Amino acid sequence: MKNVTGQYVVYAGLVGGLEYPFFMGDTQGAVAPHILKQEVTMQHKTLEQMQVIAEANPDITRPVMTRTERLERWAALLEKEPGRLLATLPGTEYQPVETRETMRSAGSPISVAFEDAVFRAEGMKDDSYGEAKRFFEITDRQLHEIVCYCHYGATVSAATAARHVRGAIGGSGMLARLRGSFV
Repeated sequence: MKNVTGQYVVYAGLVGGLEYPFFMGDTQGAVAPHILKQEVTMQHKTLEQMQVIAEANPDITRPVMTRTERLERWAALLEKEPGRLLATLPGTEYQPVETRETMRSAGSPISVAFEDAVFRAEGMKDDSYGEAKRFFEITDRQLHEIVCYCHYGATVSAATAARHVRGAIGGSGMLARLRGSFV
């Protein structure tokens, strides 16, 4: 939180019955030495109470993950349990687009991604085929390689799915999109 002078408030403390805001990033680099010698009791304050002392902005935005970061995180999530058998989606290449977009299977590689709180905070809405394609910015062909029954049968190991997710990292260019339009 930033106060009026531009210093960052860490918390407010009670010293000798007086309330002091403690600052980080001041010219001393820490709390004034005379405060350190006295006992400090931390007080819990509501956001409204802190706004009297400092400008509080609870809606601080963080950078959005890039496509590569999302795919790398998905692969890492799958690699946490490499031997886990995950459900596949049957015949993704034969389904009409409308059907394919809504396909899902509990316990699929897509479900592993959707279970991640970070991905949900980033905007992943559900564990459907179409949402995975949109969220990870991958083509039908790339997602087909990761989740389709025709490659693995009813289940695929998490390690195999992770390898194909990593394979999709390099393939997002025009050639990959063109290739994906034929599947």
